[in-house]
Amino acid sequence: MDESAAPAPPGPIESVSAPPPPEQASVVMTTERLCAAFASLQSELESLHAVTSQHDHRATELDARDGALREYAAQLTDREFHLAERHRELNSAQEQLLADAGTWRQREAEMLARERSVGERESAPPIAPARHQACDEPHVATRRARLKKQRSLLSERAAQLVRAKEAITSRLADTGRTRHSLPLAGQPVRPSPMPATAAPIHRPMTATFGAGMLAASLSFAAIAGVSWWVAGIVDRPRYLAQTTIGMADQSANVEPELAESWSSFHLELANDPQLLAQAAERLKRRGYAEFGTPSDVRRLIVDSMTIDAATPGRLNLSMVGEGRLRTQRILETYTSILVGMANDSRERRADQSSTAVVADATAGEEPASDHRLPIFALVAGAMACVCTVVGLAGVGIAVGRRERGAKDETAVEIDGGEDRWSIK
Repeated sequence: MDESAAPAPPGPIESVSAPPPPEQASVVMTTERLCAAFASLQSELESLHAVTSQHDHRATELDARDGALREYAAQLTDREFHLAERHRELNSAQEQLLADAGTWRQREAEMLARERSVGERESAPPIAPARHQACDEPHVATRRARLKKQRSLLSERAAQLVRAKEAITSRLADTGRTRHSLPLAGQPVRPSPMPATAAPIHRPMTATFGAGMLAASLSFAAIAGVSWWVAGIVDRPRYLAQTTIGMADQSANVEPELAESWSSFHLELANDPQLLAQAAERLKRRGYAEFGTPSDVRRLIVDSMTIDAATPGRLNLSMVGEGRLRTQRILETYTSILVGMANDSRERRADQSSTAVVADATAGEEPASDHRLPIFALVAGAMACVCTVVGLAGVGIAVGRRERGAKDETAVEIDGGEDRWSIK
């Protein structure tokens, strides 16, 4: 056999890698692009969450600043009212002091005239003795006794005039001190001591009636303002917010069993512990610390939320809460978490239908429940009754003082009248 025709020994076989088919390469590229798009969307979603939380925080701060500004405005209104009342009291006190000063000046002039008349009587020359010596002794003795008594009465009257002048001087001094010591606006008014010899000032009935009507009108206006402000603090109106979610691909040919299954699943998901935990975390992150635990969210759903599944494939969520924007944001947060968890689990459901928000969460402009007007009526009635009782008590005290002053003045006039000067 020819050796040249023998087969050559086999050499090592080189492994040749076949290039991937073009369909697989396009799938890989599409997957990478989808992953990149998903990562960008996820980053945008996180940034949106951060911006939303910032906006919620700013809204909370603005609400707090709005409440503080309202309280400050109420305090300014109260201060202005007290300032005007103190100005009125100051003006009335000045008018009364001027009237007292005029009265005392008039009385001082009268007393000076009486002093001059008494001085003239004392400086008058004595009566010349009668020339007729035929008068009997008893008549002369009676005349002398009467003259002696008249001199003693004149001296006593002069002492009374001196004491009255001193009282007028002290009264004028007290009037000046009172004018300088009147309190400023916002400070309590302290009554100044009145001398025992001061006579009561009788104002005209027209001025007294007008001042009373003005004071009553201002009092009722102040009562109305304060009562409305207190009613606004006590009563917090509650607003109704509503939203609707439903099957994204619902049409006329959807089987009723699938729609019923979708509604039943979402009703059970609404009270799922995982959903409650996510809702509590999201609400706490947005600034609603009162719903920071799942039990708080469950209590919110039981007390304030209503889920209606009357139409298959539709859920109507309603919530009643304090504050229109606050209630709307809480319902919107809860609805977004419910829709997100429902879409994450649609592959495990029989209907396999995605969930979408059919109607966004909105709250009405008018409150669903408002008790401010009844509270205002109760507070205003109570304050009006208290002010009426206090006013009647003040009127009674003023009338009693006026009557006592009139009695004292009558007694002084009787005591210093002409009866004491009559000689019998």
